[in-house]
Amino acid sequence: MKRYKKKRESFFSKIVNFTLTILIACAIGSQVCTAANNNLRIAQVSDAHFSSFEENTSYKFLKKSGELLDDVIFQINTSGPYDFVMFTGDLVNYPKISELQKFTSHVNNLMYPWYAIAGNHDISIDGPLTKDKFMATLAQANDNMNQKHIYYAFTPKKGFRVICLDSIIDYKLTANGEISNEEFMWLKEELDEHPKDTIIVCTHVPIIEPYSSSNHKMLNEYEVRKLLKTHKNPLIVLQGHY
Repeated sequence: MKRYKKKRESFFSKIVNFTLTILIACAIGSQVCTAANNNLRIAQVSDAHFSSFEENTSYKFLKKSGELLDDVIFQINTSGPYDFVMFTGDLVNYPKISELQKFTSHVNNLMYPWYAIAGNHDISIDGPLTKDKFMATLAQANDNMNQKHIYYAFTPKKGFRVICLDSIIDYKLTANGEISNEEFMWLKEELDEHPKDTIIVCTHVPIIEPYSSSNHKMLNEYEVRKLLKTHKNPLIVLQGHY
């Protein structure tokens, strides 16, 4: 585990393609604390777009992405404690196994457990980084990612259930997303099996768009939202992509 000896200047003012959201369950609403009788602290990082070989674009600091990622890790390590860190997709900018391996070498410097879901930049259509290879590569670096499917769920603490969705379309090149029928039924089962838990849903492609975008939306977002509304306890959604 890397140890940082002194505080460094933050890059946060320069970050365009990074989102760091610190979520404290108590701050979300008193109902969360009452329902679970417990607190859950999460650090969310989305759309890191890590790249070891690309130049900056007009809206992505790709050349600085490794340095920016290290700064995010430093900020999390020095502002904790957290129960876990969640990366909500687009871990890398280009879907190569070697890039994902380099990404994990950075995030393994976190002092807290971490989990991740895939973004559209993480999965190749005809290339080597399939959904199975994505999960296998992460599992080699992190036992928490040794999951049966690319969508999975876990219980970080009594009273909370974290549901990690696969919203990525891998049969054609698109930035739109969807939840497959098989995954939809699994999601329903998860909600049915945890009626008293506070649910945290993690997805790359948003279930609720921050603004309308026909080429970045979840194609069956209405059906997914309708299903989530059946859960009576507090439900939190962490998303990325935009």
